[in-house]
This record gives sequence, structure tokens and C-alpha cells, in this order.
Amino acid sequence: MHTRIWMSLLFAALVFAACGGGGGGSSGGGSGTPTFQINTTSVPNGVINQAYTIGINCTTGGGTYTWSSTGNLPPGLTLDTASTTFATTLSGMPTTAGTYNFTVSVTTGTENASQPYTVVIGTGSFPPGVNVTDVNVSNTVRVSGVKHLGLNLGGHDRWGASKIMKNQLPNPGFEPGVMGTVWLADTVSTSDSFVPREWNTTSGNQPAGFWDGAEYEIVYGPGAGASGNVTAFTHAGGDYNFNLGSNGNIGLNDRDVMFTRRAFPGTAYGMHGSAGTPDTSNPYSGAQSLRMAPGENFDYVMDTSWRDGDQSSHKLIVVEGNWRVRIKARAANAGDQVQVRLYRDGGAPYNPTFINRTFTTTGSWATYTEDQTIAAGTDQTPNPWPTGTYKPALIFAIDVPGSNTGNVWIDEVELYRVDDATNPTVFADRIVGRLQDYQPGVLRWWAGQLGETLENMMQSWQDRGTCGYKPSSTTPGTWNYGVPDFLELCDYVGAEPWIVMPPTASELDLVHFVEYLAGSSGTYATLRMNQGQTAPWTNVFNQIHLEWGNELWGAGTTGDPFGAASVNGGVRLGTLADRAFEFMKTSGYYAANAAKFDFIIGGQAGYSGRQQEIEANADDHDSTALAPYFGELSNFGTDAEVYYPLFAKPYYDALNTNGRMYQSKQYLVNGGNGTNLNIYEINYHTTGNYAGLPTSLRNEFVGGASGALALPLHMLVYLTELQARDQCAFLACGYAYRFQNTGNWQDDYV
Repeated sequence: MHTRIWMSLLFAALVFAACGGGGGGSSGGGSGTPTFQINTTSVPNGVINQAYTIGINCTTGGGTYTWSSTGNLPPGLTLDTASTTFATTLSGMPTTAGTYNFTVSVTTGTENASQPYTVVIGTGSFPPGVNVTDVNVSNTVRVSGVKHLGLNLGGHDRWGASKIMKNQLPNPGFEPGVMGTVWLADTVSTSDSFVPREWNTTSGNQPAGFWDGAEYEIVYGPGAGASGNVTAFTHAGGDYNFNLGSNGNIGLNDRDVMFTRRAFPGTAYGMHGSAGTPDTSNPYSGAQSLRMAPGENFDYVMDTSWRDGDQSSHKLIVVEGNWRVRIKARAANAGDQVQVRLYRDGGAPYNPTFINRTFTTTGSWATYTEDQTIAAGTDQTPNPWPTGTYKPALIFAIDVPGSNTGNVWIDEVELYRVDDATNPTVFADRIVGRLQDYQPGVLRWWAGQLGETLENMMQSWQDRGTCGYKPSSTTPGTWNYGVPDFLELCDYVGAEPWIVMPPTASELDLVHFVEYLAGSSGTYATLRMNQGQTAPWTNVFNQIHLEWGNELWGAGTTGDPFGAASVNGGVRLGTLADRAFEFMKTSGYYAANAAKFDFIIGGQAGYSGRQQEIEANADDHDSTALAPYFGELSNFGTDAEVYYPLFAKPYYDALNTNGRMYQSKQYLVNGGNGTNLNIYEINYHTTGNYAGLPTSLRNEFVGGASGALALPLHMLVYLTELQARDQCAFLACGYAYRFQNTGNWQDDYV
């Protein structure tokens, strides 16, 4: 048995002609009398046994209207002659195929008008004249062992609508951060001084001494395996210079790779800015808390993308429902106070205060909670927003009164909507509910892991610090959900986890991570158990997908979006990813769980030769993943230019010998490593700025019916033709792209 499925792009334009004027006006002033006529000049064709309805209207003028028809109406269709207004309908369900000619007439008072019509009733699934594609679907299994198509989860967004976590506040435990950077050697490097390409005192902001004492590893080149601590980080000659000390005396070639890692004990980055002092001597949990002196305060600003980004958008958080602030606090002197507030800034009437509570603290750690029910409409949403009126940000503030007699310590600060926090994970009900509806087979976590340590990623939310990796930054300012959070979510929604690992993770870090996921005893298995997960995570999931970094084949230049994490090409990428997977396989818990792990290297869809480079330099991975974005919309003069390439592309890419996906698959097959093909990201790539391309067409192209077909079509073609079983569309959350003066699409607000 096989079923015929019809796919079509049907563009119907319903044109309501204006009432015709003319004829009876005089030459100097009167408006003339409109001609009485039927405005609907044609009606669409139909298909037997499919519902049919079309409105027919005439010139309006008051009075009672009488409708009638002559000729041959298609059997099954009836004109509504009971209508006494200027509009009627032709409706029903056609029963007989053929061509039918008939005339519809209308009278009112002394006026009358008629309009002839021709309707073709067809026997197919679409009306005659509509181009369709006939696709045969058989019962033959093309690919076995398939799962639901997957999704990238994305990260929690301070400025926009992607508030996927319950707690809106980053680094709520005020924990210290970490930084890890990938450096490519310049040709001026010597045996004991590593000088990186690209990054220097002009392109970077790190002061002399910033990396003093930090860990370093030479991981690629003749000196691979050398490691130690940076003796001195200087700016000699305007360059960044790493003095490698006694572990120097190694050969360094152009673009050899070094990792550096450092911690920031006694510091914290997150909601508080530069206010307060991180204090390791008095934490409620984790390594430290935040000590605040009398008169100190901070404001954490959110929801500004609608103000600073796409001006056609509106508030991306609307505060209503049941909200809660909860903090841990203690005072040096009992009776001292701490104030918490949640409000909109700006002027009246658009600056409501939602929460304002002052807690009186004791000399011991205690929990302080304030609940408020915010009525709908309190956070105003006039549409459109009044012209020239400031668009207020949402601000959470903590203030320590100047009248306090001593320090106050705070820890584990939470701000969340109670009625959006009923599920058992750290993620908000809205995103969890959507994921449960969608039921993704795989959920990918790519949300700022570059520069992280797996040690930090494995911590619970209150114990996890921040991370960073860019040489243009001196602070590790990125904070997001962690490994236990993500795995709990995947378990709850029934998806296999796909985790992007930091490329700078050390050998011990990688081995400990395997123990955390698969171990039954040991420090990191115990950490997992103390977080509430007794059984190894490998017992929970059919497979755990682990990817070494994200798009690390990049040039590693200052213009590379992942520069200072990228390793410049597939040769280094394959070698270094292989190195990481080799470390992980030395864990005593790997062998018994080997089938549970899918070790992934991210290849380059735009250059199929990259996969050949990877396969020639790696054999410890299980899969290579690609991101075959589509739908550039560079040509848009006709429907054929817009839509034909959109639907033809996956077939060309997967089946034509010049198709990049076809070529990539062949490199994997011919590499001899048994490497699977995965898709780590896929979606529209309508990011170019083309002269004459209207926004309305771009929106219709991406958000219309064509988008509903194109994304699953691409994924299913790659599944059936290239056996890409694990695929993740991009992205679960985000709200808009916008143009800048540069003429490029920006993703800062996604």
C-alpha cells in the first residue's frame, strides 16, 4: 500500500475592487453617481468532495437586495438567495467534476447588475491550475532506529524574552569565575615565549600580569604535551607575551595551539556589578557570599531589547501573576536591614513598582521571602507604545540602608514567577511545557560554554560561578544553567542530552566528567548523588551526546565570532578533539558505557573538505555534526526565485555529487572511521541585506507556510538520504533579528 501526499504552494490574492465611479458627473464640482455593479469579478475553482465557500458582493447603497442565478451551478454548490444585503455566498461541496458557466444577478430598488462566472471542478486534491508535486510514501523502512527531530535549547537572556530559567538572576550565589582561552602562536614566538597571533595590546584589553600564574598547555605542534604555569604575562613590543618559564625550551611553529586557564577567587560577576565584596569567609553555600556595607546598593537591569533593539517589538517581559523574591541574609549586627525592589524605571505612568520590601535581619543566616500578586495591566502594554515616550527597563535592586550599623551578607538571591515555576526543574513552566508538547528526540545545550571548566558546569545553581574566554575581556561574565540542570530537564521531557563541552577543559576535568555521568563511586559520582541523582546518568538516557566545542574550525582571528576558542581548520580540530576524547576514554567508567556516549566533532557544512581534514586526523569520535542552514533569499523577483530553491536545496545537497552534504557524507564513509552524520544546527539563513528585499516578503518567507514545510523537509531529507539520525533545529527561544547601519543582520538580540 502507498499513500499519495500532495504538497503545494498556493498563493491566492483576494481582490475586492473599488466601486466604479464615472459617467454621470458634471465638469465642475459634483461627485457623480457610482455605477451599480457586482464587485466580485471571478470565483476560484474547486475540487469534488472538498468544502467550497466564496463571498460575492456588490455596490452598497442601502435598501433590500435580491440575489439570483441562471445557468449551470456546479452540483453541490448553492447561491445564498435568502441574503437581503449587498453580499451573498456561493458555498457547498462539489459532487461532480466539470466546467460550469453561470451568471449571478442582484437587484435593489430600480438598480440591477449581473456577473458571469466560470468554475472548473476538478477530481484531484487541489483545484485545476495549481502546480503540485506527487510524492509516494511506502511502507519500506528507509532508516531504522530513528527518533524525534531535536532542538537547540539556547540560553537564558537578560535583555530579551528568552527567560527560560525560573530564577531571573545570574550567579545568584556570587561564586567566583573561571576563564579559558585558545591561543594560536605567531611566528615571532620563541622557545620560552609564546606570542599569540591576532591578540595584542590593540585588539585585547588584558593588562600585563593578567595571566601570571595561570595554567598553560601546549596542545598542538612540536611542543605538544608541555604544561605548567605562566611565569609572566607582558606587553613587550605591544604584543601579548607569555613567559613559559622552566617548562619552555620547546619548539613553536606558526599557529601551534596553547590553552590557558585561570580562576578568579575572591571575585564574583553577575547581578551586583561592582557593588559589595565577595567574601570567602562567610558563605551560606558554595565558596563565598556578597558582603555589603551600609549605603551600598546595586541595580540589575533587564528587558531592554525592545528599547534598544527592534523598535517594532514590545515589552519582552510583562510582569503579572505571583512573583517572589527570596534571599539568604545575615547581619553583623542584628536588626540591620536590607531592601529588595522590582520596578520599571522612567517616568509616570509607565514606571510601576511591583515589589518593595525591607527585611530586618539577624546575626545568623536565615531565609527572607517576599511574595506579591501583580494584577494584569499593572505593567502597562499600550499598543502601539506612545510615540516619543521612554521604553522602561525592568530593574531588580538590592539596597543596604546607610543607617545600618555594620555589614550585611547576602547569598542565593532568587527572583521568579511562582505560577511559572511548578515543574521540578530549574526551568520555567513555559519552556518546559513547550518542550513536552514538541517531544524532541534530542536537546542540544549550546549557551556560552566557551572558557568554562567542566568542574564548574557540574555544580548546582547556587554553587556555580561564571566563565569567560575572550582576550578583549578581563572578567568572566557569562553565567547560565549547568550540567545537572540540563540533564534533569532532558530526563523530564524525554529527550537525549547533547552537551557542548569547553575546548579548554583539562585532562582531569574530562575524566572527572565521565565519572560524573557514568560513575558509581568517587568524588564526582558523589557530587551527582548529592544533587539528587543516585543512578548514573548513563542509566537514564539511551545516549549522551558530547561535542568538543562549537564551530572550532574557525580562523581564530578577531573577526571570528569564536576567536580565542577556534583552532583554525580541520587538521587542528580533528587532532585536538581526538585528544580530548582519548582522555575521556581512559576513565574507568568509559568502557562499560561506551555505547552510551556519542563523541561529536562539529564540522563545517559550507566547506565539505573540512570533513576530510577531520577524518584524516581523528578516529576517537563517533559522529561529525554539520549545520546546513538554508533559505538565503538572495533572489526574490518571482515566486519561482523565492520558493523553488527553498524546496529543491535539500535534495540537491543530499543527492547531487556536487552537493556539500552529499560530499560531506562521502568523506565520512571513505574516512574508514565509521563516523555518523549528525546535524547540530539547522534553520533559515535569511541573514543577508539585499537591495529591494521588502521586510514583508522576508517575514512571509520565514514565518509563513513555506517555513512550516522547509525546515522539516530539510531535516527529513537528510535523515532518509544521509542517515542523519540526531538533528537539532536552531533555536527554541529568541524573538527577532534586526538590521544595523552596517547592513548586516545582528544576532545580539536572539
